[in-house]
Amino acid sequence: MKLKPLLAVAMLLTASCVLLKAQQIGYPDELLTKAEKTLYEETSQSAEVSTFIHVLTGNCSFARLENIGTSKEGRPLEIVIMADPMVEDAEQAKKSGKPIIYIQGNIHAGEVEGKETCLKIMRDIAFGTRKDLLDNQIIIFCPNFNPDGNDQLGENRRNQEGSPLLTGVRPSGEGYDLNREGMKAEAIEVQALLESVI
Repeated sequence: MKLKPLLAVAMLLTASCVLLKAQQIGYPDELLTKAEKTLYEETSQSAEVSTFIHVLTGNCSFARLENIGTSKEGRPLEIVIMADPMVEDAEQAKKSGKPIIYIQGNIHAGEVEGKETCLKIMRDIAFGTRKDLLDNQIIIFCPNFNPDGNDQLGENRRNQEGSPLLTGVRPSGEGYDLNREGMKAEAIEVQALLESVI
């Protein structure tokens, strides 16, 4: 028996179970990720990520949305701060004594798993069984660090088994590899991160 057909069946069954579980919990359609809705055949575009986090933060008292900048192509650079109790600024966060954890997805927009996982973790903290993650820490999520690269959909990961057929690209709208920008900090996204988060 060949491994690839078995792997495909196993992936389809797993994806179906995840979607069914999300629907059983009663998440509204806006809080199901594009990956879940399409059984992991597609990934979220930037507008869909933004809609998801706006719905989430609009319905959760311990999640707050902040826009830290705008990409070269005009897309918002959004973060979600999750804290219980909520903190209003960096000084309050520091006074809480809790460690501040920063989680970033979609640095290379062809590698979509981090983006989709950030959305699901935020949802599970806000409405599922993982609110306890905020007992001893503050978490800042940036699920879509490279929104311009994210929306350059193409067959960019054809050789990566299990990846959606269409994904974004590695470079940002300015052409930077954001995973190599920590020292130079020339990219808009990295400058926003350093100024508003770090």
